[in-house]
Amino acid sequence: MSTQQFITFEYLRLFMNNILYIIPGFDDSTHREPYQKLGKMAAEKGHRVVYKDVDWKKPLSEQVFYVEKNAVIFGFSLGAILAWLVAQKYECRLLILASMTPHASFVDAEIKQALID
Repeated sequence: MSTQQFITFEYLRLFMNNILYIIPGFDDSTHREPYQKLGKMAAEKGHRVVYKDVDWKKPLSEQVFYVEKNAVIFGFSLGAILAWLVAQKYECRLLILASMTPHASFVDAEIKQALID
């Protein structure tokens, strides 16, 4: 287990018995090994894991989904933007944004400013 995986694992352990939503990076799928390993580690510690694949041909704003208040949302790369959008609409216990896309790449001024703030 790498140091990064250990830190992630220990951090998630603090929030046992929650629902963990895993959102992959651009053009990726939660069926890939890294996401499956993360989900397995979380499930072994009592989390209910929900894998949320993204339809990259549709706007992310149309793919916002409901999460429970005790949810942990873990988004990777461009999937972190969807995670952020979900957390803006629904209260969650924890939001983890990993390798988030740089704010300079956004055309929408409101989203760009919100990410800077």
